[in-house]
Amino acid sequence: MFHSLRSLGTLAFFFLAIFASVVHAEDRGARAKRLYEEGEAAYHRGEFEVANERFKEAYLLSKQPALLYDMSSALERLQRPHDAAEELRAYLRAAPDDTRRAGIESRIRALEEAQRILDAELLKRTPPILQPLPPPTSWWTKRRVAGTVLGIVFGAGAAAAAISVGVIYGTPSYTRSPLGLVRATP
Repeated sequence: MFHSLRSLGTLAFFFLAIFASVVHAEDRGARAKRLYEEGEAAYHRGEFEVANERFKEAYLLSKQPALLYDMSSALERLQRPHDAAEELRAYLRAAPDDTRRAGIESRIRALEEAQRILDAELLKRTPPILQPLPPPTSWWTKRRVAGTVLGIVFGAGAAAAAISVGVIYGTPSYTRSPLGLVRATP
C-alpha cells in the first residue's frame, strides 16, 4: 500500500511539473508576442531605440529568427549600420534556408558600406588629438642656447660664491666645557 501511494505521489508530481512547464511556456510565448507588438508600435511611431529593445526582449523569450530581422531594421533607422548588419548575419545563421538570402546578403553589404561612410565622416569631423609642434625658428634656437649658457655660467658663479662664504663665515669654533664636553660656538 505504501509503495503504491508513493508511486501515485511521484506520478502526480510528474504531471504537475509538466503542466507547470506548459503553462510557463505559454506565458513566455504570450509575453514575447506582447513585446513584439509593443516593438512594432514603437517602430511605427519612430521610437526605434524602444522598438529595438522590445524586439530583443521578445527574441530572448521566443528565439524567433524574424525578430532578428526586425532588430536589424530598427538599428538601421538608428544610424547603426554595423549593428544592423550583425543582426542580419545572425538572422541568416538562424534561418539558413530563407528564400530571400541573396537580398539579405546584398543588404548586409550595403550596411557595411554605410558604416564605412559614417566612419570616414567621423574622422573628418574629429580634430586630431595631438598636433605636432612647429619647428623652432633660428632666432628662437639661438636665444634658447644663449640663455642656457648664461644660466650655467651665472649659476656656477653663484654656487661658488655661496660655498666660499659658507666656508669662511660658517665654520664653527669648538670649545670644551668644564665637564669635558665639546660644543660648537657661533
